[in-house]
Amino acid sequence: MVRKSAATRSDLPPQLQTTSRIRKRLRFLALSAITNQSITGQTMAGACGGIAATTTDVVPWASTIRLRRVTIWPAVGTSAGVADVTWATDGTLFVKDEFRLTSVPQGVTIDKSVTSVPPKGTLGQFWQAATNTSTIFTISAPSGSIVDIVIDFTLSNEIAPTAITVVTATQGLVYYLHLDGPGSHKLQPEGLTSTF
Repeated sequence: MVRKSAATRSDLPPQLQTTSRIRKRLRFLALSAITNQSITGQTMAGACGGIAATTTDVVPWASTIRLRRVTIWPAVGTSAGVADVTWATDGTLFVKDEFRLTSVPQGVTIDKSVTSVPPKGTLGQFWQAATNTSTIFTISAPSGSIVDIVIDFTLSNEIAPTAITVVTATQGLVYYLHLDGPGSHKLQPEGLTSTF
């Protein structure tokens, strides 16, 4: 039996993943009824948190994001209201042209949630740059609904995030932005410091 000497084996260090990845569940309250509200990579990155670089700019620490799940608990009531998630596709990709929708019938009083995961062939299935302003999904929910998202995001390493303009912020403080962005600001973060 021939033994290999230590000198003939490679003793190089293994590859090291230097980009930190975090999985987080974030909760939002629908301050008013929303209908087909666009959610983008940039708005989700802002919802993951960032630091106010100036009194009007919040820089997200997420460089890329990947959505895992959206859950809506529609506000309990008998008024007509739809809770749904519609996933976007990019017509330039090689995917089948189809429409994906998860919804609750109008006027139904329910106490269960609507949960949707990004289907195959939709933009939500892939990692997104924090600067992406394309619609990943649209959401509709009655006023008072609770919306949870489960999201993976990477802390900035190779990709620098772009500042998101807000009306007011205190430089150096941490803010978690509304899921629908500072423009419409209808989906307010719950339990976190926010601005729009």
